[in-house]
Amino acid sequence: MLIDVIKQMPNITQAGIQSEMGISRTCVQRMMKELQAEGMIERVGSKKTGYWKVNEGKD
Repeated sequence: MLIDVIKQMPNITQAGIQSEMGISRTCVQRMMKELQAEGMIERVGSKKTGYWKVNEGKD
């Protein structure tokens, strides 16, 4: 699951997720957009040096 990958590797890129999960880049982008909209993940810092934060307790 995408959340598990982000928890294990918060600095991962979309290309890294694509490789790790074996899904298309478009699918990764769509899934991440949905998770951000639901408040389950958020980007902390800049696009280049930031990381993904998983917000616990969000359903």
